[in-house]
Amino acid sequence: MPEETLLLLSEQFVISCGCVLFVPASQQIVLVKSLSATQAGSWLLPKGRKNVGETLEAAAVREAFEETGCECELWECEMRTRATDANVLGRVSDVARSTRCTEPLAVQMRATRHGHQKLIFWFIGKMKEGCTPQPLEAHEHYEVGFFGYDEAVRQLRWDHDREIVRKAVQIVRGQPQPSALQNGLAKPVPNSKIL
Repeated sequence: MPEETLLLLSEQFVISCGCVLFVPASQQIVLVKSLSATQAGSWLLPKGRKNVGETLEAAAVREAFEETGCECELWECEMRTRATDANVLGRVSDVARSTRCTEPLAVQMRATRHGHQKLIFWFIGKMKEGCTPQPLEAHEHYEVGFFGYDEAVRQLRWDHDREIVRKAVQIVRGQPQPSALQNGLAKPVPNSKIL
């Protein structure tokens, strides 16, 4: 019996991309607090719609910067994925395997209040070293906060966002930590900081 398939034509969906944005040196996650009327007061992960012709990866980095003011990049991490290795020729089994990559850690599908589907590709990002958050553009209605890993999970409004952050933290905790932390020169910041 064939699997069910859902077909969405171009006007029936929107693609969004977002990041779980880490600050590795302080072991924090950057969240945004919505100041808009529809979600006022809610702490969220930075995300937004992909532009025409833009890659998923570029959209995730751009949206994270626009909403947080933090220059960032995708964080190459060891994670399990079903994506195939570009260097392997021939047929590759459809099984999850561990590899260092910047593939999405999750894909989420939400029905919108406008009647279409929103596909959200979630990536693991990290703030660039030495970056100072920049002021947000006037059309971005967010407050920016820096939270320890556990506190970030508690602050998030949506259950799926909490699940995505837990998975990202699990993946990141399996990575080598910044040398300043290993040498005891920097200490993780357990408390939150709001800009």
